Amino acid sequence: MKVVAAKRVDLNRKAVGVLDDTYYIWPTPVAAQLPHIRSSYMAELATLDTIVQASSYNDAHYATWPAATPEQHAAGQEIRYQLGLDSDATASCLGHETGLDSLVAAQAERTTALSK
Repeated sequence: MKVVAAKRVDLNRKAVGVLDDTYYIWPTPVAAQLPHIRSSYMAELATLDTIVQASSYNDAHYATWPAATPEQHAAGQEIRYQLGLDSDATASCLGHETGLDSLVAAQAERTTALSK
């Protein structure tokens, strides 16, 4: 459980880094939803850290997850709707499982290139 939580911390941090990247220009209806996605990732970090630091399975198991706002609940589907994507995130994301890693790598390359 701790290993999975640690991986999720890394995933959330990478996702927030990409969401904060001003390189990307999002369509207005999509951009309006991104703060909801970002805040949900940030809110989860405290719980994930509790799980990573837990001294027992019970401590990790009973870690409290933050309640998502209605906007946070709806944001993902609203983005999918605005982009014309299927509402089934599992089926329509097949083949894109490493997308975040690719975006983070491209972001690192841009940062390196711009710092020279």
